[in-house]
Amino acid sequence: MGKSLRKILRYIAAFFADRKNIAGTVIAVTCALLLAPVLTASPESDAPQVVPDRPKIVNTVSGDGFCAIEWRPSSGARRYVIQKRRKDGTWKTIAANSGKDNVYYGFKRGRSWKPIKLRVIAVSRGEKRSEPSAAATLKSQPPIPNITSLRRKYMVWDPVPGAKRYEILRRVDGNWNVIGRTKSTSYYTYFRKKKYYSVRAIMPDGEKSDFDPVTRRNKNYSNINMYVEGDSHMSPVYAWPRRTAMLLGMPCIDTAVPGATMVSGKNSVVDRVMENGFKGAGLIVIRAGSNDYGHDARLGNMSGKSIHTYYGAYKKVLEIAHRDAPTAEIVLVTPTEKRAYRNDRTNFAYNAHNRRDNTLEDYRQAVFELAERYGCHVYDMKNAKGMNRSNLTEATIDLRHPSPKTNIAISDDFISYLKKEVLPSLAKPSPAARRSAKKSSVKESAAK
Repeated sequence: MGKSLRKILRYIAAFFADRKNIAGTVIAVTCALLLAPVLTASPESDAPQVVPDRPKIVNTVSGDGFCAIEWRPSSGARRYVIQKRRKDGTWKTIAANSGKDNVYYGFKRGRSWKPIKLRVIAVSRGEKRSEPSAAATLKSQPPIPNITSLRRKYMVWDPVPGAKRYEILRRVDGNWNVIGRTKSTSYYTYFRKKKYYSVRAIMPDGEKSDFDPVTRRNKNYSNINMYVEGDSHMSPVYAWPRRTAMLLGMPCIDTAVPGATMVSGKNSVVDRVMENGFKGAGLIVIRAGSNDYGHDARLGNMSGKSIHTYYGAYKKVLEIAHRDAPTAEIVLVTPTEKRAYRNDRTNFAYNAHNRRDNTLEDYRQAVFELAERYGCHVYDMKNAKGMNRSNLTEATIDLRHPSPKTNIAISDDFISYLKKEVLPSLAKPSPAARRSAKKSSVKESAAK
C-alpha cells in the first residue's frame, strides 16, 4: 500500500509542478511529509515480533573430506545462522541459510580436519533470534585414496593432502592384511589376478582413511573404448564411471562437464556431442537431466526436434551415437534423486515441480521412452544401490552429488549391471575360449 501512495503523491506533485501551480505543489509535498511514517513502514514492522523456536540438530555426518549437520525446521524462522566455536569459547558465524535450507555442509577441499563444534540459530523476519541449538561435534574423515591404475607389477593412486604415508592392503579369506608401506603414491609388487587390493592414507595423528577395494583389470574389455558424457556426477576423477572403466580395463574418454544440461546452451551435452561425436566408442554412458530440471529446461515430447528441449536434444545425441558408433552399446543413466530445487532443500526433486511445472520424475520417464525408441540400456539411479531417498544426507556432499565413498558403491553396482546386461555382447573371447573355439572349428571342418 505504501508504494501505491508514494506513486500517487509523486504523480500529483509532478502534475502541479508542470502547470507551475505553486499552491498545489506545496500541498502535495506537505501531504507526503505528513504521511511519511505510513509510507515507509513495512508490513513486518506492524506485525507482532515472534521469537522462532529453538532449532534441534537431528543428524550429523562425518564424511570423506566433508561434514554436515541437519536440523528440524523452526516455526517462525526466515533464515538460519550457523556458528562455529572458537578456541577461546566464543562463537563465530560461518554461514547463513535460507528458511528453506535446513542442512549445512562444511568442506575442506579434500582434507580432513580436527573436531569442530557447530550450532544453529533461527532468525525471524524481524531479525529476532532464537536460543542457540545444542552444539554438535563434527570431524571429517581422511579422504579415500583414488586408485588410478592397478597392473600386474604396480599400483598407482592420487595423493591425499596431508597424508604422512600409505598402507597397501590385500584381502585374504575376508580379512585385509597390510602387505607394504610407502610415502610415495605408487607401490611395486606382484598383484595377482582375481585378488583384491587397496591402499589407505595414514594421517600425521595416526588416523587411517577408509579404502577402495579393487582387483586387477579384465583384459577381455581392453579393446572397448568407454565414452562418458554428462554433468558433475560423471566428471570428477573419483566419479563412478572412471572407476568402472579402470576396473574393467577399458580406455575411458570422459568429456562430462559440471553444470551441463542436455538442452543446448553453455556447456551442454548436445553441443559437445555435435562437435566431438562418438567415433571409436564401444560403450557409451550418458547421464543428464538434473541440471535441466534445476534450470527449468523445456521438456518437450518425443515428436519434437528442437535441441532446446530435453527430448529433442537427447534425440540428437542418440542419433549421432548411432551414426558414429553403430555397433556400440549405449547406457542411459536416469537423473539421481536429490533433495534440492534451487535453494529449496525441503522437498525431494522426483516430486517437486520446477517453474516449467515438471518434476525430476518427468525427466526420468523421458529417459525410459528415449531408451525404448533408440534401443538403449537404462541404468536407473532411482533404484540403484549406494544413493537413494533414504540416505541422501549421509551419501552425498550437498544433497545432490555422491560422496567419494558413495561413488565406490555406485561403481560396484554399475559393474554388476554391465556384466549382467551389457558386456556379454561386447567382451572379446578369452585366449582359452578362442583356443577351444578354434579346436571345435577344426573338428567340424575335418568331419565335413
